[in-house]
Amino acid sequence: MSRPHRRWRSRLGFLWRKPGGLSLSLSLALHLILLVIAYFWITGVAIPGLGPTEFPFLPKSGGGGTPDLKPSAKKVQGRTLHELGRVAARDTASLTTLPENFPALQAPQPLAFNSGSLSGGLGGSGAGGGKGSGQGKGIGSGSGIGSSLGGGGMNPFGMLEAPESALEGTFFDMNSTATGAFRVMHYPEFHKLVHRFVSGGWDRSQLKPYLQAPRTLYLEKLYLPAGKARRAPAAFGQVPDEKPCWIVLYRGTIIAPKSGKFRFVGAGDDVLVVRFNGANVFDHGYFQGTKPFAPIRPPRFGQKQPEIASDPPPPPDPVTLYQYASTVDWNGNLGGMAAGREFEVVAGQKYPVEILIGESQGGLFAAALLIEEVGTTYRKTPQGSPVLPLFRTAPSVPTKLPGDNAPPFDPEGPVWKTTGERTGI
Repeated sequence: MSRPHRRWRSRLGFLWRKPGGLSLSLSLALHLILLVIAYFWITGVAIPGLGPTEFPFLPKSGGGGTPDLKPSAKKVQGRTLHELGRVAARDTASLTTLPENFPALQAPQPLAFNSGSLSGGLGGSGAGGGKGSGQGKGIGSGSGIGSSLGGGGMNPFGMLEAPESALEGTFFDMNSTATGAFRVMHYPEFHKLVHRFVSGGWDRSQLKPYLQAPRTLYLEKLYLPAGKARRAPAAFGQVPDEKPCWIVLYRGTIIAPKSGKFRFVGAGDDVLVVRFNGANVFDHGYFQGTKPFAPIRPPRFGQKQPEIASDPPPPPDPVTLYQYASTVDWNGNLGGMAAGREFEVVAGQKYPVEILIGESQGGLFAAALLIEEVGTTYRKTPQGSPVLPLFRTAPSVPTKLPGDNAPPFDPEGPVWKTTGERTGI
């Protein structure tokens, strides 16, 4: 083949030199060499000690993690579990939801317990699937089924499964309709509803318009020092709103442990009413549910006094009040814990009992119920008030819990076991 004419060769050379052909060729060659080197370097490097399907952040079978992992990896893994919070969607309506982060429903926390506090309580001593059987049958209000953490501080509103003897608890959300639609119940309306309910035979049909939680809890004693009002809906598996408004009813048939005269002693924020053997025998809180006139003190948060007709208002019943160093709020706002009406029982006889607690404005909630045998001498506090036993359906007692409105109690005293019957309730 003949060579191109000199004139054409000069033109081709000019076209090649003008865009920098020589520089372009060198650049392309250099990048090709770098790509080849990078390919062999990436594919030729392996992580020592790991096979193609092994990853240090995944535990092996058994649920408890790989024993030969470095401690630092285990610490990071544990911290991630403990820092997990709940995930929820906002502005949605639902009849059921995940419960609040009660300690018994969270991942195990790295807390130290003495040998007496566990008392077998969470169904196993394990941390992880390889060392225990999980969290047992209760979230604890004392003994649990096989126990709770001994003192009942995990969920004082009740246990998930019924023990041998306990009152059955039902939750009603007064800020939700029976179909789950959101509504707002204000303080005066809540007061009127409670009054109609406890004065009208405790007819639960009056509560049908409001959302009833599908979860039932089982209570052995009512001892709830001051805490957030949102704990109650959370304990029953509900999502609390900004200012939760709710009622919890505990009921059962109990057996009198001895013959004699007794009376309940307690207080509730906002309300605590007890019906025993068909009669309202106790009512002491920020308002009295059995009375249609104004509450004991004006509502909080600057709200106006409820306009409830009473002309003229009946005179207040004489009330015996007990004050304790650990019930500062009740002492200042309610005069202390009150003693209710006396009632008489015969040993071995069955009696229906119902307890109503409720909160109408959010914020804090507290309630405690003790029992006093008339004519019995009890140990006294420096304030001169008797240290009474808790009203309880099982031998277990709570440990000392933090918070105000936590009255002292005698760990001894009668146990009012339940029968499981609902006759007369």
